[in-house]
Amino acid sequence: GGCIARTTCAAATISASCIKNSSGGDCYWTGTACVDKICTNAPITMTTNSACAGFVTGCITKSGGGCIANGACSVANV
Repeated sequence: GGCIARTTCAAATISASCIKNSSGGDCYWTGTACVDKICTNAPITMTTNSACAGFVTGCITKSGGGCIANGACSVANV
């Protein structure tokens, strides 16, 4: 119990506190850890562009599963 100051996503040690970091960015609970909710932290079970875009707007699928940020044509590897 108790409270702590919100700092980084990684500082959250339980899923209930894995919501936002001190900058207002979204956090994502992997099942065991809290990480920044960015394309590269998407689970490898995401295998479609629509799933990746649903995780974070602007994400696309990468080879082998998971997501990367969409950008130049060269980033698309599937």
